Amino acid sequence: MNLSDMLTFTLALLLVFNLGLKLWLAGRQIRHVAVHSNEVPVDFATSINLAAHQKAASYTLAKLRLSLWELTFDAVVILGWTLWGGLNALNLCLIELLGSGWMQQICLVLAFLLISGALGLPFGLLQTFGIEQKFGFNHMTFKLWMVDLTKGLLVGLVLGVPLLALVLWLM
Repeated sequence: MNLSDMLTFTLALLLVFNLGLKLWLAGRQIRHVAVHSNEVPVDFATSINLAAHQKAASYTLAKLRLSLWELTFDAVVILGWTLWGGLNALNLCLIELLGSGWMQQICLVLAFLLISGALGLPFGLLQTFGIEQKFGFNHMTFKLWMVDLTKGLLVGLVLGVPLLALVLWLM
């Protein structure tokens, strides 16, 4: 086994171990919250009623269940970018379009971030407009959510692109 294959195997093994550990810990937390959802802890019995405690437990369980799916999806995306050649394919596509150079490298980083962010959007939408709205914690409209997303993207571009260009230029 050459060094490249060994590093690839190590990356895959670490990714699977990391995912397994996070899923196991989340599973333990889900079981713990579910078992203790019908009784307010003694330390909080005077300040929280059972209905509020059960609502908090249900909210926690919903968020944890969504995080299980998100963790698994993120691991598959990491595999797609790395071991299955997604990043290399994106790089080759941009080289074909733009040629080699620092502009292509900037576009590679930006494309990677945009695609990764777009892949994660459904989980953000489910979190905000599914779980948080179901439990009455969301007071945001979809339009406001999109405006915030756009503002964050623009601020990231305005601050990040010059910094990225500087780093690439220094390299």
